[in-house]
Amino acid sequence: MQSVPRARLVYEILDLLRGEPGCAGVKEVIISPVHVLGKETSWRATIADYGEAAQSTADHAALRIQERLSTKYNLLD
Repeated sequence: MQSVPRARLVYEILDLLRGEPGCAGVKEVIISPVHVLGKETSWRATIADYGEAAQSTADHAALRIQERLSTKYNLLD
């Protein structure tokens, strides 16, 4: 698993999210560390500004992206 800075993770998730159908208008994503007992620190992506995107559509897309990238990246900071 690759450790990446929060800023890079935000950029990559926002880029992928904007490529999802109905999510081009998403403006801001926040990455928060999540500590799971017995595991390395993980993270969660939360949409802070949906822009023109429908909330439910964007939330589902963000969850799919988070699930895919959480096996690839560990939050560095």
